[in-house]
Amino acid sequence: MTLFFDLDDTLVNSAAAYDEGLRALGLEPNDPIFLEARKQVKEVLGAVPSARSRILYLKRYLELSSGYTPIHHLEILKKYEDSVCSFVKKQWLELKRDVLFSNLSLKHQLYIVTNETTRMQSLKMLALDPHFKYFSGMITSEEAGVEKPNLKIFQLALLRSRAEVHNSYMIGDSIENDIQPAIQMGMNAIHTYEFLSATAPTATAARRVAKLDQILEMIFQ
Repeated sequence: MTLFFDLDDTLVNSAAAYDEGLRALGLEPNDPIFLEARKQVKEVLGAVPSARSRILYLKRYLELSSGYTPIHHLEILKKYEDSVCSFVKKQWLELKRDVLFSNLSLKHQLYIVTNETTRMQSLKMLALDPHFKYFSGMITSEEAGVEKPNLKIFQLALLRSRAEVHNSYMIGDSIENDIQPAIQMGMNAIHTYEFLSATAPTATAARRVAKLDQILEMIFQ
């Protein structure tokens, strides 16, 4: 059996990690100049994976504030990325994810299917599972050319992992991006709301868990 995992807000609380990254730069998450920079990047690029690039957000931020120079851009980018990775690593250890994924990987192939840029997701995985001790691969929306819920990214993940669709699970926090397309593909699905405030039952065919650790009993049943 192959278990496909979303990364952000499924394995770790990435939203909180991004906020921590901004604070490392002396910015609050609601900083108006940064929000404007992100807005402008998204407006120019539209609905493409690179519109999520923090490299572009921070470049535009500098252009709107203190002025862009390559050296300053790369300096703050490194500080941001280091802070994000340190935060997700701390979460990973505190949540004892090594124990969970060590157990899961004994019997199943584990794979990441994620939106976001390949650089950012590779940096996170460098902090979480640098040698892919537990996971055997990762597909990002950037390399697929489309974002979830587009079925192409799921098809590419199935192809690369050589998994059988009916013998696969998709585990993620987003009903729209993870659960519904996986079910449409014919996969099994588990919705995790560990880092979500909304806990109301959903109308999907997926099972739900309040903590990711709970999938261990489900999968091994």
